[in-house]
Amino acid sequence: PQWAARIRQLLARAAPAARVRALFTGAPWLARMGDEDEMCALAIVDESRLAPEQLAAIADRCGELGWASSLIGRKLYAFPAGFGKEHAAAYVSEQVAAEAGSAPLRLAAGDTEHDRLMLADADQAWVPAGSELARSVAGGGAGISRARITRQPGHGAAAQITRDWLAACLSR
Repeated sequence: PQWAARIRQLLARAAPAARVRALFTGAPWLARMGDEDEMCALAIVDESRLAPEQLAAIADRCGELGWASSLIGRKLYAFPAGFGKEHAAAYVSEQVAAEAGSAPLRLAAGDTEHDRLMLADADQAWVPAGSELARSVAGGGAGISRARITRQPGHGAAAQITRDWLAACLSR
């Protein structure tokens, strides 16, 4: 109930998702729209037709509507300001701490820019090899340079992360 109330508050402060999707509709860089959702607007773009100044204008307009936008590969995302995996992870951590009487070990794994803040907040973090984020971390990526890059991509990464998480939990 508390988390649902937080989500309702964030949505109440932002313009409806339909207004954000309307910013994308008919644009020459739009390849197609993603599924409709009240908490996210997704557009698949033709990167060759989306100039940096157009992206900046989209970000500004989204900001005016109470939304934040980001381009990851060909996907242009918009979320209500204040949404993010880091907020959900912090909420869960707070709830566990309240129940257990001490802060939990925060473990996180992620492979895209949307995961960066959650990974930065974690006590231990993993990034799958071969991912966009792994390239950034390997290059000294801001905020998550201490994240571990797995030895393998894909299923091998999932297996390593699972083993490492189990070891981290058992060592506490």
